[in-house]
Amino acid sequence: MGRRRVLVVDDDHDLCDLLSDFLSEEGYEVTRAYAGQDALDAARANVPDAVLLDLMLPDVSGISVGRALRDGASTHDVPIVVISGDRAALARSKAELGADSFLEKPFSSRPWNPRCAPRSDRTTDGGRGLRSRSAGQRRGPVTHTARARDGAPRPQPADA
Repeated sequence: MGRRRVLVVDDDHDLCDLLSDFLSEEGYEVTRAYAGQDALDAARANVPDAVLLDLMLPDVSGISVGRALRDGASTHDVPIVVISGDRAALARSKAELGADSFLEKPFSSRPWNPRCAPRSDRTTDGGRGLRSRSAGQRRGPVTHTARARDGAPRPQPADA
């Protein structure tokens, strides 16, 4: 089986690059998109195994991108992890597009903990979702709060 593909969508180039670099280090094949239409084009050209999607994009809203992915024949089952600093928008994203997980901005330089990977019944790998090849390894301090599929906060302790 080839490397798992993740599409990272954020108009903040630094954040998009940070997330992409981290995921690449974890063994994922990463595609970056800095705008909504670019994300849709990338997802159609090479269907990802998961999408990290910012809601505030310069051309098309993240909600619209998520809806288009959900409506796409080849992308409707792709887990979507919403990235936002707006808690109300995070809640809306669950209701409006069925987001699978959440990352609330701001977060530390190691923002995505493999234990918070999308675990969705939408995945085609038996529900295992994306998992890090080094999920059992100890990580540095994690200061963000991940959101479970039900929207409940899941603090990640620094010594986990």
